[in-house]
Amino acid sequence: MKILKQTFQSYKKNFLTLAFAQLMLFFSSLFFLMFVKYKLTYYLNKLREFEPQLQQVLNTVDVNNPATIDSSLTVIEALNSVTNEATLFAYIIVPLVLLAIWVLFQALFWSKIKEHKIKSVKLYLTRLAIPTIFILILFSQLAVPKEITDFFNTFDDSILRILFSAFIGLYLLTMYYAVLNNQSLKDALKQTFNLAIKKFYKFLPIYFPLFIISSSILWLLAITLTQEYTQTTAYFSTTSLIIITIVLLTISKFYKILLQKIVDKECGSKDSNLSKH
Repeated sequence: MKILKQTFQSYKKNFLTLAFAQLMLFFSSLFFLMFVKYKLTYYLNKLREFEPQLQQVLNTVDVNNPATIDSSLTVIEALNSVTNEATLFAYIIVPLVLLAIWVLFQALFWSKIKEHKIKSVKLYLTRLAIPTIFILILFSQLAVPKEITDFFNTFDDSILRILFSAFIGLYLLTMYYAVLNNQSLKDALKQTFNLAIKKFYKFLPIYFPLFIISSSILWLLAITLTQEYTQTTAYFSTTSLIIITIVLLTISKFYKILLQKIVDKECGSKDSNLSKH
């Protein structure tokens, strides 16, 4: 009961800052992904413009005519330029921007609900980002199919694999975010695995509804971004989707603070036991 009381107090005290962090994370991700959608559509249309030119090159190229070879090389170079630009944007720029958004606002949220003030923001952000990158890379290698056809050919298995990997990955990341304070990266990782694995029974009951809420928010985000495709089967107004998301974020805020309080208690009791010895 004491932890619940402390959770409610922290919830009320930091409500505006935490709401700002969560809403900025959601809306900055939403607006950036809308930009990504527009940009990828632009690249796709640019690539389609090359279809008649490529067809013409195939019909007119003559190895004995240098002029046709030069013309074909010009088309191929222009096509490669657009392809390379699209690849750079999709595989480098987009992940880096999303990672920066995620780390920045996660850092703002978790640092605000901790007992101890963060001494070095730079070190905190770095230590927050490193395991996040590792988990995301591991998730992409283990859960995401290499080919889109593999996903649809084994749809049920793919969905289960993605959900299971996301559940474990987000659980470890959430625990790490709660544990990370001013300690070294090595100590934070050690404490995270000790709590997440050895005392999972204390944290999974809190994390499980948090995972459901997070999955629901991602689902709503996906619907918002694909309304022109999904409205034929199920229509949701953008306003209603945003309102539902804000409600879910408000609920998740409470669970995260509660998780943080329990982690603080566990870490505090461990430190007190070590001091006695």
